[in-house]
Amino acid sequence: MMTNEARLAFEKLVELGAEPLDWDIYNPSVEPHIAFGLSAQVTRLGKSLFVDPGGQDIIETMVDGEWHNPGGVRQDVHEILRQHHLVSDWYNSVVLCVYNDPSAPGYDHDRKMTVT
Repeated sequence: MMTNEARLAFEKLVELGAEPLDWDIYNPSVEPHIAFGLSAQVTRLGKSLFVDPGGQDIIETMVDGEWHNPGGVRQDVHEILRQHHLVSDWYNSVVLCVYNDPSAPGYDHDRKMTVT
């Protein structure tokens, strides 16, 4: 079951058009701490839309001393996950899982990654 923060992020991602996977429906018996997943969907042009496990279409870049598109997660998706204090990690080569627990292992979107 999703926490309130995860549910709010899920709904914002739906509004964005990301089509997140509700983990209770997608894979309920595995990893109960996962709130939802994001699939590395590919457009007709062969480009990932929201997350890119290989970082080929969504490229991590430095902007004003801060990393953008961290770990192949599109910046607007990253900002939604950051706003709701969520952590993500690749479940497999296609699905990025987002955890209910902000102290879960994985990428903490709430932590600013900067270079000084």
